[in-house]
Parts: sequence; C-alpha cells; structure tokens
Amino acid sequence: MLFRLLLIALLVYLAVKVWRLLTALFGAGQPSVKGTRQRSNPPLDLEGKDVEDAKFREIDEKPPSHQEDQR
Repeated sequence: MLFRLLLIALLVYLAVKVWRLLTALFGAGQPSVKGTRQRSNPPLDLEGKDVEDAKFREIDEKPPSHQEDQR
C-alpha cells in the first residue's frame, strides 16, 4: 500500500517536471516582451495660483418626449 502511494507521488512529480519543461520549450508561458516605457509628456509643474475653478452654468433639461411613430 505504501509502495503504491510513493509510486503515484513519484509519477505526479515527474509529470509536473515534464509539463514545465515542455511549456518552457514551446513558449506557452508568459511572453518575453522587453521594453522601456518612455513618457510622452513631461510631468506638470503646477502651483495653487496656476489652477482655477471652472465656471459652470445650469442647463434646463427637458424630459424626453415619447412620440409614437406615425406611418
């Protein structure tokens, strides 16, 4: 009984090792894309006096009219 358990554990261990080897060989893992990210815009250097609140005005919204199609 103990021999069977050890044999099954050994087979599972070997199967995992073979699986990892095959996935590493055929590139099924993570893509190996390497690159550097360059900023397109420099960071903003703003102070409190450079920022002002936006001015909004109210818009009267009318409920949508439900007109039936007349054909």
